[in-house]
Amino acid sequence: MTQFPGTTTVRSFRSGDGQAIADAWTKSAPQDGITPRRLRDLILLDRNFDADGLFIAEDDGAVVGAAYAVAPAALGASPIGLLLGILPVAAFIGAAIYLADVRPAVAPFKKRNGGRGGQRQGPYGPW
Repeated sequence: MTQFPGTTTVRSFRSGDGQAIADAWTKSAPQDGITPRRLRDLILLDRNFDADGLFIAEDDGAVVGAAYAVAPAALGASPIGLLLGILPVAAFIGAAIYLADVRPAVAPFKKRNGGRGGQRQGPYGPW
């Protein structure tokens, strides 16, 4: 487990995380949500699934994000294979820290009911 400033931690997948991962995924991308069953069928039951490669971000014990980096045997330990495994993890850590620590911290400074009409809509919800 890795502890970041504040209350955000990153750990590997544990049995029973599926529902919380699906909920966090759907909350962060409501127009591209996923059900626990679909998550299980597409990711958890994949023959290349490795629980150590599915990273879970928690904030105060609640799952706030996940990133999956898999290196099929065909990629081996080549530099390209390692890079392909590291990039999603780096993006995930940045996104988890932004959602858990940065976004709530700047919320009080955002204009409410003014400016461009308050909250704006992005492709995956308000921002």
